[in-house]
Amino acid sequence: MSEKKHRIKIPCMAAPFVCEADRCAAGEHEIHIDRIFGCNVVILLLKGSMEIIEDGIGYTLTAGDMFFLKSGVHHWGEKPFERGTVWYYAHFLCPEPSGNMREYVPAQVADADRVYLQTADTRQFFELPKLLRREDNSEFEHIEQLFRRLAAAHNSGDIMRTSALLMNIFSDIIGHSRKKSANAYADRIKAYLGEHCAEEITSADIEKLCGISYKYICTVFKEDTGMTVKKYLIGLRIRSACRLLEETSLTVSEIAEKVGMGDVYYFSRIFNREKGCPPTQYRKAYVPRI
Repeated sequence: MSEKKHRIKIPCMAAPFVCEADRCAAGEHEIHIDRIFGCNVVILLLKGSMEIIEDGIGYTLTAGDMFFLKSGVHHWGEKPFERGTVWYYAHFLCPEPSGNMREYVPAQVADADRVYLQTADTRQFFELPKLLRREDNSEFEHIEQLFRRLAAAHNSGDIMRTSALLMNIFSDIIGHSRKKSANAYADRIKAYLGEHCAEEITSADIEKLCGISYKYICTVFKEDTGMTVKKYLIGLRIRSACRLLEETSLTVSEIAEKVGMGDVYYFSRIFNREKGCPPTQYRKAYVPRI
């Protein structure tokens, strides 16, 4: 059974309703209850460890992990929680997204842009991860604070604030997942460019590699590297050209061809711009090092 089947999907237009939320500490020999529950569950483990099995798939949670259990799916535990285990939890209800909804993708908009959303924009949903591992202490402390406030709001009967805080947690998770995804795309592109930098590379090649639009690729790549895909590729080619100028007797034309910049005049102009001198002058400066 794939865990993907049991991920929770939240319609963007529906706020979750929190039925129960609190902070708990494990009792002696406590094991996760065997049940098919009518609510979704989110757990943030603060200390210790616990085992949860969902529909036959086992998960071991350790301090800092956040875990989601889907409503209506059988889950249970077999091993007692580690002594001293402490966690926050929230039970919540939310309608399933309808069949005509598309998965939410965060828009790429500048702060100065004027945005007008239409009714169709509400027909989206986002998918929560099954298990989110702790990666950053500051991020964990922020999420823990949100859970503390959520539990306090729920226990004071503030329904709207509780729902808003849970959506805040979800928003942070989706933003974190998007950042990780963007970094993964950027890493994949950098590896591809490094391997094929001497070849002709088109935007269609990059789109095929990542399976997303080139416009979005350019955005996430610049966020990760601080430069465009084109500038990064030029940097690779110029570094390769420098090495060939230093270590070989190839002509400038041959080097231009070899690094994927066949037009020697274009190559020389770009080289001069990047290195502050023509290729021939660069080579003379490095002759003593050969």
